[in-house]
Amino acid sequence: MSLVQISNVKKTRVPLDQLGQTPEFQGWANGVGSGDGIGGEELDSNSRRDILKIMAAGAGLAGLVSCRRPVQNIVSFSKGVEDLIPGKPLYYNTVFNVGGVAQGLRIEANDGRPTKVEGNPMHPTSKGAANTYSQGSVLGLYDPDRCTFVMKDQAASSWDAFGAFAKDHFSKLGEGEGLAFVCERNAGDSYRAVVAAAQKKWPKALWLHWEALNNDNAVLGSQLATGTPAQPLYAYDKAEVVVALDDDFLGTDAATVQPTKLFSQKRKVLKAGDTMNRLYAVEGHFSLTGGMADHRLRLKPSEIAGFAP
Repeated sequence: MSLVQISNVKKTRVPLDQLGQTPEFQGWANGVGSGDGIGGEELDSNSRRDILKIMAAGAGLAGLVSCRRPVQNIVSFSKGVEDLIPGKPLYYNTVFNVGGVAQGLRIEANDGRPTKVEGNPMHPTSKGAANTYSQGSVLGLYDPDRCTFVMKDQAASSWDAFGAFAKDHFSKLGEGEGLAFVCERNAGDSYRAVVAAAQKKWPKALWLHWEALNNDNAVLGSQLATGTPAQPLYAYDKAEVVVALDDDFLGTDAATVQPTKLFSQKRKVLKAGDTMNRLYAVEGHFSLTGGMADHRLRLKPSEIAGFAP
């Protein structure tokens, strides 16, 4: 089978999406004057370019059919929001928990959607600043992989199914022998009320806390020093010398920005005679605290315990 030269198509300068509708092209495609619908002449180089243009235009138009924006419906609020003016942000104060430590935040919301996280200047643990954990929390709100349903045995379930299970299962536990609650640490009053109510109903049940990022070593250190396991809170604003032993208290090891705020108060020279504190860092890898240190010593993590007096 051979192709004919479509000289008339080449001379007729029309848009590619209309080229297939011209009488010349239709006559060539239908084989006007030839028995098999396609003539017996060979294409020259210019005609081959025209054929490639037609094929490319057809492929492009076919692809555009599937390249459309997803359908998004604009739905009005089912319940009105007080003081909401379209296009103007609203600000809300809230608390963000990391490892059981609360951090006061101020959230900017646009048309009902939280978009920006900043520290609450009136909260003692934030004082107008926010760390990486709280800043990144807004991304989890819009995470497409975030679970939106109840899970049971690695399969989707529902709250009604859990309610039916809990009603039947918990009624057989008596005082809670063999029952354990596993949850993250939380400093909220509502959380404490739920824990108190559960412990009152099942006094023999266990309430366990688990965190992917925990500070257990600091709690154990406090127990060795004072005899009581507790979360230490250091007064960096009163210390003249700070020694950080593999502790990035100015970076990722701090649950809030409070250590940074307190430490920075002793780094300011406001008048003659003021002195700054000194920071010594001993660590196995470079950190923000090590970068701020006046003196930094690099040691293997296994050697830091031997360095401490």
